[in-house]
Amino acid sequence: MLRTLRLTATPATLFLTGNANLASQEIVDTIARDPLLEVADHAGHHVDLTERDTAFLKENIGGGVESYRQMTGAHTSFFFRPPGGHFNPQVLAIAAQKGFLDTVTWDSSPGDYLGPSAAAIVANIMSTIRPGRIVLLHFNAPNTANALPQLIRSIKARGYKLVTLSQLLKGSRAFYDVRPDDPAYDAVSYMSRTGLLRGFPTGDYGAMEGLSRQDLARALVLGLGLHTTEVDTSHPTFADVLPPTSDTADGSGSQMARFDYIEEAVAHGLMQGGKGSDGQALFWPKATVRRIDLALAVAKAAGLPTSPPTMPGATTTTSTITLRFTDVPAQAQQAVAAVVAAGFMSADGDTFRPYDPESRGHAARVLLRLFSALGLAQK
Repeated sequence: MLRTLRLTATPATLFLTGNANLASQEIVDTIARDPLLEVADHAGHHVDLTERDTAFLKENIGGGVESYRQMTGAHTSFFFRPPGGHFNPQVLAIAAQKGFLDTVTWDSSPGDYLGPSAAAIVANIMSTIRPGRIVLLHFNAPNTANALPQLIRSIKARGYKLVTLSQLLKGSRAFYDVRPDDPAYDAVSYMSRTGLLRGFPTGDYGAMEGLSRQDLARALVLGLGLHTTEVDTSHPTFADVLPPTSDTADGSGSQMARFDYIEEAVAHGLMQGGKGSDGQALFWPKATVRRIDLALAVAKAAGLPTSPPTMPGATTTTSTITLRFTDVPAQAQQAVAAVVAAGFMSADGDTFRPYDPESRGHAARVLLRLFSALGLAQK
């Protein structure tokens, strides 16, 4: 089925179960490599959740996407489909607590898991197909893989377009998970429109998802106008960010671009790497940006004070900044205080939560404030 979806460039939303993910690293890696496939949650175990207690629900709802992310590091969406379509108010409430925007079921199901022929599966779906309908199929059904090529051809022949669930439900919005009343809506719209911090082709932005270090490097370099077309590949700074070779190039230029943006961000002092256990210089490009990382980058980009206090234990002080944070290390006090005083980021009294992960949606707001303050935001 995955091969058919890839060869026909067909988008689909895959609801994955945690224990099934663990059975095959190869399958989840194949899914992660296809940008048209949206991954959503089908719980940790395929059981009737309405028959389980609260502790079980809290442990298992979200288990599908959690195991997938752990195995692949790839993006997931914010949909939950309860096993068997069974749900009650408690299931819905806990799914919402886990951050799922919608619990969804389906409109059309040919009962493929019961073993009907490929022809019967196609006939059943085509007899009920309508605009906006959600069709349910199963990877482990015996004849679905054989039915899928003909099903795709038949649906397209009727003039329909196959889309992911995010694309179906987002309406006129740019992204399903960022609605007009979302505080990040304007910033996300700007960052995606200008290509500085793009969303996913599946139809969502991943606004609540952690921002990767490589994406922050790209957004800073492009937004600040620091990118050049010249790429020096002779002396890579980091062992985990290398220019492509004939063996690793994917033909899209994405690896070269990632290498270039990261090298430029580091060269301009906006970001930095560290040392691995073996002493090699590393950047950790796919690691999630922390709030302190974003604050330091913004302070540097905006030309704000970034030096640490001159004496241990001294209150961070400049002509305009008298803030002090109990949870920020001394060497970052000045930068964090400056960023908060300038209104780029906020704090809760004397607490900044420096090591909390930075979400893509919030980072879009911070970066737009930065680019606007510097007169670099495009109209």
